[in-house]
Amino acid sequence: MTVAAPRDRWSIVLSGGEGERLRPWVERLYGQARPKQYCAFLGGRSMLDHTLARAAAASGAERIITVIGAGHSRYLAQSGASLPGRVIEQPVNRDTAAGILLPLTYVMAENPAATVGIFPSDHYIAPNARFMAHVERAYLLAQRLRNMIVLLGAVPDGPEPDYGWIEPEYELRTGAGPGVRLVRSFREKPAPAKAAMFHRDGYLWNTFIMFAKAEALWTLIGEMLPELRAQFDDLLRVVGTGSERDVLTRIYGTMRPANFSTRILETCADRTLVVTLEGVDWSDWGRPKRIEETFLREGRSLPKVPAVEPAVSAMNAAGT
Repeated sequence: MTVAAPRDRWSIVLSGGEGERLRPWVERLYGQARPKQYCAFLGGRSMLDHTLARAAAASGAERIITVIGAGHSRYLAQSGASLPGRVIEQPVNRDTAAGILLPLTYVMAENPAATVGIFPSDHYIAPNARFMAHVERAYLLAQRLRNMIVLLGAVPDGPEPDYGWIEPEYELRTGAGPGVRLVRSFREKPAPAKAAMFHRDGYLWNTFIMFAKAEALWTLIGEMLPELRAQFDDLLRVVGTGSERDVLTRIYGTMRPANFSTRILETCADRTLVVTLEGVDWSDWGRPKRIEETFLREGRSLPKVPAVEPAVSAMNAAGT
């Protein structure tokens, strides 16, 4: 029997990236350019499909907010079906701080007391059941430790310089269980020599999968990026009114880009915990090399052009 997710849980799915580094490889695979999250590298389901399935299991399909990039609706339209929850198209990409604030605005409009999980849609994750056990634990920690951000940290398989790294401190001893540690610092995309040192010293990869109370995250971003948060305050006041689209277009017209990792996480490490993804194979498939390494490790043939269009559907999102 499937257990219903708590009604104060929400999921934010980030699907606004353009996948520029993977573009030539995807063009050869599909015969056309498309962001990697809309590609089906394994079977007939896209990476976004798999992410939505995890989000639906965690929070319930009706409490998912997915942010997509400008023009991405054409990839969704190919399936002839709609996504679960709410889909918001950002007018233009203003980096990850705005990419999180935009869907968070709609969570705040619905339930500011919610606990939110933030899931990038372009990651490879296996096995799913073990990953979801870590997700459940992270939601519970964020619910209990109301002013903390809880991140999932992957165990590195090598000194990858393309990833963000987490320097963990000691484990919590307050009933959080093993593998939950305070964060000392974040190191974004280090030089190869630094990445080798981090790998040797037991740092973790930052998956950018995170959990927090909606109000706490809203407040934290306001402290670090007050001008940006003020623009989304304007949007929050008009959500559900006839002015919503006009305000959204206006604020994105004047918004300055800001990166969530460098502007928020790196300056607020003392408000962050990391849960180690023990027993989970995680990879951000940002380059062909990472995809090929994963297929080689699993003894699979490299992906070929799928026979099935990588559809995204509410029905798929409700499954696993």
